[in-house]
Amino acid sequence: MHSIGQLSKMVKISVDALSHYDQIGLFKPNHIHPSTRYRYYTDEQVMDLLAIME
Repeated sequence: MHSIGQLSKMVKISVDALSHYDQIGLFKPNHIHPSTRYRYYTDEQVMDLLAIME
């Protein structure tokens, strides 16, 4: 699993943009930590996002 910060670096999209995509339902995290509300994404989600960007 990758945090939103790691994902941002991998796909070169700002954390703010990824958070916005989550808010509008375009790109949902696979897991949200219950106490910290930190978002995590799978390898498959990273690959999907990279494929969309190409």
